[in-house]
Amino acid sequence: MSAVLDFCSSKPLDLIFVLDRSGSAKYQNEFFKGAKGWIEEFLQGFILETFVNVGIISFGSEANVDLPLKAHPINKVVKRLGQLFAKEGDNSTLNEALDLAHGQLKGSQADKAVIVLSGND
Repeated sequence: MSAVLDFCSSKPLDLIFVLDRSGSAKYQNEFFKGAKGWIEEFLQGFILETFVNVGIISFGSEANVDLPLKAHPINKVVKRLGQLFAKEGDNSTLNEALDLAHGQLKGSQADKAVIVLSGND
């Protein structure tokens, strides 16, 4: 059993992924595709629905809660990721996205992690 699974089986964890949807479409689509694949692979190491809550927030011209923070089966997370696409020319609003993440985590007693995936320098 991996260290991740040992950790998750003893204490709940809230994970929020913050995805940058802004930037040039050609570059951003490659980044976005890779970021979504990385999230899917990363989540394979966790026990979802029992010990780990997952949320997805994206930002471009505005920030959106695309998947509210709660226990989701992996297939629901993957399906929601598949419905997200980069938007050419949108401006980045990372601060707004982080405010949304903070609101999702407010009051949680679990360990917390916010993972920001941005294709912009």
